[in-house]
Amino acid sequence: MIHITIELPPKKVFLSLFPHEPKPSLYKDKTMSTPANQQKPVTPQNQSTAEKVASPLVALSSRTDPYPHFFMSGACAIGSYYAYNAMKNNQLALIAGGIAAAYAYAGYLLGRGDEQLGYNLATATSLALVAATGPKALQAKDPFNVSMASLGGLSSLGNFVKAYQQRTGKPAEIRTSGK
Repeated sequence: MIHITIELPPKKVFLSLFPHEPKPSLYKDKTMSTPANQQKPVTPQNQSTAEKVASPLVALSSRTDPYPHFFMSGACAIGSYYAYNAMKNNQLALIAGGIAAAYAYAGYLLGRGDEQLGYNLATATSLALVAATGPKALQAKDPFNVSMASLGGLSSLGNFVKAYQQRTGKPAEIRTSGK
């Protein structure tokens, strides 16, 4: 028979006769302190409200690119397959396939380091997706067109903000600091 013994470090227990007395290990100078490993976001100063709102979007996009473009390429490719097989709409399948190829190329450009052209192409592609699926999404409200128009709208917003940032340097990305 095998016996396994696991030893756990003892917990420190703080007992007080006065329940409202703060615990010394949790409070420093009677205020809460931020742990050293937790970072707080720091918004750059002297920004307009629109820049402050777009700053987290730009930071997220910078950390995740080019993967959202490859996701959109895959979503449009699946949409093209669905349009061809389930909806029997060859024209919509061809448009969705072309948009999928454009998103894939935009992601390739971003991965290669050609950010200006990559974001410009992705913005135009997103607007084309909204233009192709938006009117039918408003009329028929079928899941394919609604989902493609919604994804295209979100993608066009993110790509437009990043393309604008590439040209002007604004909005500045939100930073994190340890303090």
